[in-house]
Amino acid sequence: MAMKDLMIHLDNSAASDSRLQVALQLAARFEARLTGVFAVIDRKIGAKTTQPSDEVASLIEQAEASFKQRTAEAGVEQRWVSRITGSGNMMVKAVLAWASSSDMAVLGQHDPDASVATPRDLVEQVINNCGRPVLVIPFAMSQRTIGNKIMIAFNGGREASRAMNDAIPLLKLSNDVRLAIVNWSSKEEGEYAFTENDVVDHLGVHGIDVKIERFNVDGIGIMDLLLARLAEESMDMLVMGAHGHYGFPHLFKGSSTRHILDHMTVPVLMSH
Repeated sequence: MAMKDLMIHLDNSAASDSRLQVALQLAARFEARLTGVFAVIDRKIGAKTTQPSDEVASLIEQAEASFKQRTAEAGVEQRWVSRITGSGNMMVKAVLAWASSSDMAVLGQHDPDASVATPRDLVEQVINNCGRPVLVIPFAMSQRTIGNKIMIAFNGGREASRAMNDAIPLLKLSNDVRLAIVNWSSKEEGEYAFTENDVVDHLGVHGIDVKIERFNVDGIGIMDLLLARLAEESMDMLVMGAHGHYGFPHLFKGSSTRHILDHMTVPVLMSH
């Protein structure tokens, strides 16, 4: 599937600018429209008023002007939306709705030290419920390139398979694609039957050349190993499946997903 309709969540954080730069690169590369969704929580909004505070209204105005200027400079078709809500739950639903009607959503990793009015679980909730691939950008991202060297974390499960296929438009543009075969020792994670040759053949049909790397680690240790390997090989993107359920994304196998989201240092494309 071609990526022709991208969506990005914007807020008043310093990291919002760096993820916009990534989204602009991808939108230009795919000749896609980019929808900017500015969404934060404004505690002033409630039963008595639906109008944002003067401070938030000013943030919206500045963000919209910057977004439209930068998309124009990049030659990218744009659409602007602002959704200011009075609660975290309502904000999650607003971002989720826009992500669901895009080809891919670009969101930012939660920064525990930033004073930004966004829910901690925003990214997880969107990943697990939007039905679209979500590209998560680290808040401390320092790299200037994205998608030149991509590692796919693959265990044969549904989520991993979906993430891999969702990433095909990006994989086709990559110079270096690694397939990290995850061999779990636990029965629950190791029950999937597949061979790496089948996966390599499938990607090859799409013109994607793949190198295989194997990992034999149980539990969350594989996530640390993947992160270390990404750094050692200077990979600039990770593709992996995500686990979780609405309201409780950290449960039902979700610990690995959260571990990556908490410790990621390169952009991660996740699908559920």
